[in-house]
Amino acid sequence: FLLTHGDRIGSRGGQGFIGPIATMIRGVKKTRDAYATMNKLIDWVLLGHFHTSAMGPGFIANGSLPGYGEYAKALKAVPEAPRQTLFFVNRKYGLNEYRSIILSDQSTAHAEWFESAA
Repeated sequence: FLLTHGDRIGSRGGQGFIGPIATMIRGVKKTRDAYATMNKLIDWVLLGHFHTSAMGPGFIANGSLPGYGEYAKALKAVPEAPRQTLFFVNRKYGLNEYRSIILSDQSTAHAEWFESAA
């Protein structure tokens, strides 16, 4: 495992219409490749910079404890309820359980950010 904030995984660029997942995949691949050149093989990268809960090839991204806020609003990110990631690793079988723990009601997660165009 490599635990990193995620802001320096070597992937620049916006989130675009696909959201942060493409940036995560690209950055994690570059990070794993860089460590491989030093003979350090990384099975999983753990990160959180994107304030979005996600799991992809070789990585787990933790959600955001405060949920949708100023940072996510500035990115024009899709609102996500406050959540944290829980996973279990078996010594023999590796990662064998992954859960996204929602910490508050999703229906009110972004209510305070509603703005009227009128």
